[in-house]
Amino acid sequence: MVSEETRIGPYIVLERLGAGGMGEVFLARDSRLGRDVALKMLPPELARNAEGLAWFRREALTLAALNHPNIAIIHGFEDPGDGRMALVLERIEGESLADRLLRGPLGFEEALGVCAQIAEALEVAHERGVVHRDLKPGNVMLGPRGLVKVLDFGLARRTVDAGALDAPDETGVMVGTPGYMSPEQLQGGDQDERTDVFSYGCVMYECLTGHRAFQGASELELLASMLYSEPDRALLPERTPAPIRALLDSCLEKDPEQRLREIRTARLAIEEALGIRRASALRAGEALPTPHNLPRALTSFVGREQELEICGRQLAETRLLTLTGVGGGGKTRLALELAERRLGEFPDGIWVAALASLADGTRVPETVAAVLGVREEPGHALVDTISAHLASRRVLIVLDNCEHVLDSSAAIANHLLSTCPDLKLLATSREGLGVSGERLHVVPSLAVPPAVRGASAETVARAEAVVLFVERARLAVPDFELDGNAEAVADICRRLDGIPLAIELAAARVRILDVPEIRAKLDDRFRLLTGGSKTALPRHQTLRAAIQWSVDHLAEPEQQFLRSLAAFAGGWTLSTATAVCMEEGDEFTVLDLLTRLVDKSLVVVERRNGGAARYRFLETVHQFALEQLDAAGEGVAVRGRHLAYFLAVAETAERKLVGPDQGRWFADLEVEHENLLAAFAWCAQVEGGVDMGLRLSGSIARFWSAHGHLETGRRTLDEALRRDGARTPSQARATALVRAGGLAIYQCDYASARPLVEESLATYRALGDRKGVARSLSGLGTVATYQGDLAAARRFSEEGLALYRELGEKRGVAVCLNNLGYVAQCQGDLPRARELYDQALALLREVGDQEYVALSLADLGRMSTRLGEPATARAQLAEGLHSAQQLGVKNEAAYLLEAAAELLLALGNPAQAARLLGAAQAVREAMQIPGVPAEQQDRDALWLRLCSALSDDGAANAAAEGRAMSLPEAVEEALQGLGAAARGPAKA
Repeated sequence: MVSEETRIGPYIVLERLGAGGMGEVFLARDSRLGRDVALKMLPPELARNAEGLAWFRREALTLAALNHPNIAIIHGFEDPGDGRMALVLERIEGESLADRLLRGPLGFEEALGVCAQIAEALEVAHERGVVHRDLKPGNVMLGPRGLVKVLDFGLARRTVDAGALDAPDETGVMVGTPGYMSPEQLQGGDQDERTDVFSYGCVMYECLTGHRAFQGASELELLASMLYSEPDRALLPERTPAPIRALLDSCLEKDPEQRLREIRTARLAIEEALGIRRASALRAGEALPTPHNLPRALTSFVGREQELEICGRQLAETRLLTLTGVGGGGKTRLALELAERRLGEFPDGIWVAALASLADGTRVPETVAAVLGVREEPGHALVDTISAHLASRRVLIVLDNCEHVLDSSAAIANHLLSTCPDLKLLATSREGLGVSGERLHVVPSLAVPPAVRGASAETVARAEAVVLFVERARLAVPDFELDGNAEAVADICRRLDGIPLAIELAAARVRILDVPEIRAKLDDRFRLLTGGSKTALPRHQTLRAAIQWSVDHLAEPEQQFLRSLAAFAGGWTLSTATAVCMEEGDEFTVLDLLTRLVDKSLVVVERRNGGAARYRFLETVHQFALEQLDAAGEGVAVRGRHLAYFLAVAETAERKLVGPDQGRWFADLEVEHENLLAAFAWCAQVEGGVDMGLRLSGSIARFWSAHGHLETGRRTLDEALRRDGARTPSQARATALVRAGGLAIYQCDYASARPLVEESLATYRALGDRKGVARSLSGLGTVATYQGDLAAARRFSEEGLALYRELGEKRGVAVCLNNLGYVAQCQGDLPRARELYDQALALLREVGDQEYVALSLADLGRMSTRLGEPATARAQLAEGLHSAQQLGVKNEAAYLLEAAAELLLALGNPAQAARLLGAAQAVREAMQIPGVPAEQQDRDALWLRLCSALSDDGAANAAAEGRAMSLPEAVEEALQGLGAAARGPAKA
């Protein structure tokens, strides 16, 4: 007898949850892991029956073979030996589908969504040769966040690999639940996957209608109804499309030969009805390319075929697979190869988030968002925005090099896995993330040759480690062969424990040493490290020995240069290395040193889009170089030069970002972003660093806003402003304040922006900095405008304008004029607005600020349209579109597309106008830029006019066509619509 407080092994029974024909289910507490589980126990009469025990064991084996999010997980099998055998199952929160249906049918989309998940569970079971045979609402659980679980495989039958524990011969035996059993079940006939298809049709019908497909006043009448009657199709919701009605008919065919053969077909049909493009593409046999950002491998992938097979199976069985192991052991390369071989399995993309260069774990969500193309959304945590983006997508994300940001990696992994049911994660880390459901795979070293004296070259050559050594050696010496040196190569591979990075470093030395010499040098190094840390892993010692040995063979200038390069984060160029690493010397000296380090595999060289070479470390080498830099006592000096260099870059950029070279400077700052953040972090360690941190962060704030690094910018500026000593009024603090306010304005966070800009204004006034005062007044004018206080907006902007004019600051004058133009526009004074915009544009042309020129042309084009001057509007918008096209600025392009849509509607082309408006909307959604209320009112009014001209459906269809266009395609269509495709921008 089982009751509360009964113990079954480590499990304490708490309460009875329910019972069925094949067992009772109890809620229990796992005393070891502190979690609730469900215990399914055989009734006493079956526990004493050999056939009942066989059924029970078979259910355990069946569940163990079915690892899928839509199937209840089995944790274990308890057999204390006293007849109280129990299956230890996942405890699932929620309610059963049967209980839910007591309240009536599910909503149409909800019903299809539930049935799609049930179909996926059955699809997995059928792929593994398992037929459920008791599918019914009572065996389906509706869990949190819409996750559906199929339960109770007690009556399941295995159609392949049947063993001694499989079901006995059931010919002539009726197995199942009346009302959901197939005709062949009722008649005791042969049963296969189509048996579940029939039951699935019954469940689907009940979800849609709230009524059972087959009914009867008695069990006999019910069985007769299932054999000879048809469900009442009139009860189906009117909106049920023909394909779903046909699917139900096919599932509920009495004759299994006429019935739907594969449950996968049902899933695809439902997904298609729900509007999932992937399903219809698969049904049509289309080969859709999988979007991804997998890097192109520069060298061949050697060995690891067995690992790839194992990891492939594990990835199919879990949602988080973490590859662990020693640094340099090939985790990243294995993960990338595994991901590349599964491109066809993730139709919504495979994305690699490289975390190695992050110094701050808080930037993990930003890195993931960046590779996914997800932008920050005001008022929402970034991880929630990522979750919303991935919620209905089947995606694989590779989190690479998590070990130094482990907590942040674990947090985002846990959040995404719990909110995105079709997401899978593949992580690489020197230790596991510690997330529930994580599957760890320790990546072993490459296979090495056995330590057999006199082994032939052919035998040695078959080992994976040797294959890697030979291939990498041939990169250094193309005619390298494995011949009389085979024994030495084998010994090197064994002594390096088959660690890929160590082998590559050793193989690179064949250019200057023969193989026996390499072996001898490694021998010396290993003996040197014998007395090292007792706690260090031998493979860590081995890898360190390989790197140390390689560094030891550098000349002293090369060693010092290698150490100095450790100050960089995310790479460097020839010029930056010259400035940071050399107190004396020129670029030719640095180029020679870099070439030597590249030749010895200590530095990686990359060329992007045919541009200048950029260099970086392998991460393990970077960590080693950092240790050497500090051990040599050179860290303070080198990091000081690094800080000075990138502070100068930032302050130069502040000037260049408002001139004709702004496009190149935006791109350069993006490449050097990690170095800029590393320089900012070092500010906290040096004398005068508080002021430098304020200057650096304030200088690159415009870059942060232009490239969408809003959260990073606001967090960095906030840190700079809060550091000890930063509260003393200074020009640097005032600038950081107004820049922080600007970023808050960009995110429509006016409540935070206003006090920041007000403090900057007070500080500038106290310092007598009139240009700063004008800048703050302009910012306050913008805040007031967007808050709807147009009188204050005009007052602030006019005061700032007067100051800028006194100072002769043309760009500042232009910004204030543009702000006043927008105030006039909001007040309905369009002629005055256009006049002010014209004045602003003329000054912006003089200073060469093409980004703001494009924005000003969008405002002018809109004013010209509304004032009935279409020819002028055409020229202005065409020029603006050309400028935006050349600069690659998306936000400005969206404004221009909207202005062009308004003009084209006025010119009698509403269909093209709707397409452009749809394209602009897609750009804004992709960038997740919030809309200013007044601007959104204009868009809404334009949309209503388009609907009036085209009808609601016509406008929606045209806008959908626009949303499907790329931004360059939309700009080209706008230029053609304006009759300006062949013309360049107007001369200034």
